Amino acid sequence: MKIGEVAKRAGVSARSLRYYEEQGLLSPDRHANGYRDYGEDSVEIATKIAHLIHSGLPTDAIRVILPCMPGSTSILICDDIASELNRVHAQLDAQITSLQESRDSVKGILDSQPRTVGSRRE
Repeated sequence: MKIGEVAKRAGVSARSLRYYEEQGLLSPDRHANGYRDYGEDSVEIATKIAHLIHSGLPTDAIRVILPCMPGSTSILICDDIASELNRVHAQLDAQITSLQESRDSVKGILDSQPRTVGSRRE
C-alpha cells in the first residue's frame, strides 16, 4: 500500500509516516525504485503511534511501549513498560515545574514594573 493511503486510513500525514520510519517505529518495505510499500498492519501501527504521540510520549518511549500494545489503545503493563512510563511521567513533571517557574518569573517582572502609556517604538 502506498504512503498516501496509509496516511489517509491512519489519520496522519505522509510526513508523519516518514518521521515514524526515521525514528524506527514503522518499517515499510522498499521497492527497487525506493518507493515505500506498507503492509496492512501499518495502518494500525501508525494509528497507535499517533495516539501515543498525542498522549505526550516521546518516540524513545514509544519504541519501548509499542510492542506491548495488542489493541488500539490498550497497553500490557509489564515492569519495563511501567518503568518507562514512570520515567516519562517524571520528565513531564520536571517540565511542568520549569514552565511554572518561568511563568511566575514573567508575572513577577510584569507586576514589579510601572506601566507607561504608548509603545516603546514611538
